[in-house]
Amino acid sequence: MPYTIGKRSIILSRTLSESDQNLVLSHTQVFRHCLHSAIIKYLITLKKIVHLYTDIMTIYSTLLKKIPQYDDVTMMTNRCKNSILQLEHDFNEVFGKNVLNEAVTINSNTTSTTSTTSTTGTTNTTSFNVLDGGSLLSDKSFPSEKLKQWQEQSFEQSIKPSCDTILKSSIPVFDQIAKTLVCIDLFFSEFSNLKKLLIPLMRPQTTAVQQSLKRVNQTIQNRDYNVDHLSTTEFSLKLHREIISIEQLTSLIDRESTLLLHAFNTFNSALIRYTEILLGKAILKRDIDLGDCQLIKRRDVCYQASERVVSIPLTEDKSSYNTSMRALGKSLTYFVMALMMVVMFVVFRLINALFGGSNT
Repeated sequence: MPYTIGKRSIILSRTLSESDQNLVLSHTQVFRHCLHSAIIKYLITLKKIVHLYTDIMTIYSTLLKKIPQYDDVTMMTNRCKNSILQLEHDFNEVFGKNVLNEAVTINSNTTSTTSTTSTTGTTNTTSFNVLDGGSLLSDKSFPSEKLKQWQEQSFEQSIKPSCDTILKSSIPVFDQIAKTLVCIDLFFSEFSNLKKLLIPLMRPQTTAVQQSLKRVNQTIQNRDYNVDHLSTTEFSLKLHREIISIEQLTSLIDRESTLLLHAFNTFNSALIRYTEILLGKAILKRDIDLGDCQLIKRRDVCYQASERVVSIPLTEDKSSYNTSMRALGKSLTYFVMALMMVVMFVVFRLINALFGGSNT
């Protein structure tokens, strides 16, 4: 993971020259800022995931209320929806109500972080500053003061416990979502006219999100990192090990952010099609504006569709399928699988190019 300070590029895994060592000693705060920015980026991406799953559980809960005599799975899904709604509210309290673009939280890619300084040693710009330009400052409703506090606070006294609180609040909710999705899948799969209502590949992707949350929290909490008190007087082997451990943590969190973003982009696109085709054309019998199919807004489309449906009967009669309804499940599955393959290929090429370039 290269660090660029001014016109100098430093890779910590290599032997550092004396001038590189002096440069590191003069800018040890870079490693703290990069780590904090990576954590903020991860949490903001997680916030988008929370919005996404709130949409999903709202859709499932609303549909299940139209299926008579299956109160157990309906109540289970409704409890799950209420849990994710509360988590969404908590994230809004911390980061603001608007959906944020995680790319503006740190002006770097997933494998490098940059800080620029003048030749005199005075810092002019720091591209790891989460408030440098971008939509965060232009969005007056976003509490930028809160985000700046994350950037400047002590890792041990503030960032680490705050991250622990947020992730420990999220993990049980996603565990509940995973269990609920298993029940919904089993129930809907028993009836051919309900299979088309399933959002494909949700269970394995939810498992990946669960594992990411636990992996990040365990890595941060189960090891001591000297982030706040790095030496600025002597470049020792101890200091070198400390900044390498910080770099490893930063890189891991960046990779996990990429995983969450991959999940979000895949299923957000699938839900746009789900809203447009199933809720719009199949149930409401009209075209839905693309803007109304987007994150959070599609909940209103779901409620409108619910008003048009008195009840959803359970049947195995495939001849009664509407053609577009019958094809929806298969088309969504193919779409999601193709999108996941494209995103994974792009991420692989990006990582290979960056890390391959660093090793040369």
